[in-house]
Amino acid sequence: MPDQVAELDYDAVFTPKEFEHIARGLIPAGMEDRWFIFLEGSTLSFHRSWTGHCIYKVEFDYNGRQYVVRSATVNRNPKEYQQIDNDYDAQLLNFLIRNLLLGDNTPFPIPSNLPNNISEELYQHHVSGAAPEKRKVDS
Repeated sequence: MPDQVAELDYDAVFTPKEFEHIARGLIPAGMEDRWFIFLEGSTLSFHRSWTGHCIYKVEFDYNGRQYVVRSATVNRNPKEYQQIDNDYDAQLLNFLIRNLLLGDNTPFPIPSNLPNNISEELYQHHVSGAAPEKRKVDS
């Protein structure tokens, strides 16, 4: 993660079963996979698979019953990541965790500044990649 970062307002709580799935991360299997996600200690890191740039880091605490997000940061180096909307990044981070790691069907967040000549479906594929195999987690 570069020195240029922003703190995200991202609050989330996960059951031990959900966290077990989160901890497995995501290893890209092909060119259509956009993210490499892994847990190291209590830090979940999200790297773009093509560039290797770290885009998000999420720190977790365990309170004896559930896993709570302590902090979430986003890369703000414009040479590595061009998005600058913290609210959007919190929504996208939630989408990535819920859909790619937990197998949910959370709607993809569309940025308010998406150019008219880019379809929402194309943008979603560009950002999130291919739909992963479903691995719905029972809470």
